[in-house]
Amino acid sequence: MRLNLNKSLLDLSGKEFINGNIGKIVANSLASTPDKKHYLKFFGWAQKLYDGETIDIDKADLKLLKEFIENNPDFTVLLVAQTMELFEEIPTEQ
Repeated sequence: MRLNLNKSLLDLSGKEFINGNIGKIVANSLASTPDKKHYLKFFGWAQKLYDGETIDIDKADLKLLKEFIENNPDFTVLLVAQTMELFEEIPTEQ
């Protein structure tokens, strides 16, 4: 599956936040997490997401990344909701 998070974060009125790219926000969090169990995977994803690239993930990776985003105490509801919408756009049959 290919995941693209290169999208602007929107406020409640639908306007773009300045410097509010979902991929970059997630990338920065992946790169700074204290989780050492998945450090190579997280670092690789962070590099690609920060550069606006798509990442190739399987179902297990998708679950891991979803949990990372949903359980991140620094992420707002705006960010989590809009990111989960991007996850829903991934075709399930790949």
